[in-house]
Amino acid sequence: MGQEADDLTVRRARRKADEPGHAAPPAVTLDDPAQQVAADASAPEVLDHDASVRDAAAATRDERATTRDSTAQSFDSSGRAAIDRMLAARDRAAAALDRREAALDRQRAAEYLRRAYRDPVTGVLQREAGRDQLSQRISQARRNDASLLIAFLDVDQLKRLNDEQGHPAGDRLLSELGSALRTGLRAYDLAIRYGGDEFVCALSDSGREDAQRRFDQISRSLGAAVPGAAFSVGLVELEADEQVDDVIARADREMYTVKRANSGEKKQPLR
Repeated sequence: MGQEADDLTVRRARRKADEPGHAAPPAVTLDDPAQQVAADASAPEVLDHDASVRDAAAATRDERATTRDSTAQSFDSSGRAAIDRMLAARDRAAAALDRREAALDRQRAAEYLRRAYRDPVTGVLQREAGRDQLSQRISQARRNDASLLIAFLDVDQLKRLNDEQGHPAGDRLLSELGSALRTGLRAYDLAIRYGGDEFVCALSDSGREDAQRRFDQISRSLGAAVPGAAFSVGLVELEADEQVDDVIARADREMYTVKRANSGEKKQPLR
């Protein structure tokens, strides 16, 4: 009777993982990127639930294997003991498989989270996830009485590149900029794709001169990857009463001041 109850528990756990709405999420083929992001955002909860079900099934199998080993010891060398030990080994192998599947489910959940929060073209944070993290950085800077520098970047000539060479060329430029930002900024700095050709970065405990050097290097890296590619950047330091929208708007205005000041410079054609 105990064995049948254990079998029933395992079967129920496995069936639960296969119920509609609880299985690994189906492949999503959506044309609307917003729908794709929403689907990706809900997937981690499903996968984490599945992983918990598999872990529970594994624990049940291990418990049953232990019971069978105890039963085998009581029968010593009889044929029944050999059968119990064989069944215990089978249960432990199945438990190990359940745990491997649970680990894979959790890896997939982590990947779905990464996809939900990261811009697929540039690899930096998407707008809403980035705004949430920037708000946290602002609160942290105030608590610690620390400086926070905000940069607003606007990619030069992106529309022209899209019009003349097509959107794949524009996506390549954006991808290279994302790579340059991830390489050129520190691991704990924020980089956010804020709009089509606009990016917001946040640098903690960084002076303006150091930040400008970083963005100059990022600009050189981008130009080396995509000849002629460049961006304009406005740098501002967080002020005492500013929130996310306030400081981004001020950095945006500073960026346009810089862009106007450089408007007379001859631009290298994009290639």
